[in-house]
Amino acid sequence: RAKANLQKREKAKQDQELLRLKSTPPPDYIQSIRQKRIQLKITQFQLAHNLNTHQSVISKLENGQGHHTLSFLTKVCSKLGLKISINIK
Repeated sequence: RAKANLQKREKAKQDQELLRLKSTPPPDYIQSIRQKRIQLKITQFQLAHNLNTHQSVISKLENGQGHHTLSFLTKVCSKLGLKISINIK
């Protein structure tokens, strides 16, 4: 019974974290990627095809979901004619 209560509390914590993440707006760089794709009149499917990936990966990127590597973001930006700049302070 104690194990079941612990699992319920852990599940509740996970649900709260998911809700917090869903309500957090995507970072500016993601908005820039989406705006540029739309400006170029490229669909998520077309961009995904050019990157040899799935449309759902582009959708998750644009919605701030998942964890995308710098390598992948560089490829996306390259296809859209964007450049990545990193500042470390």
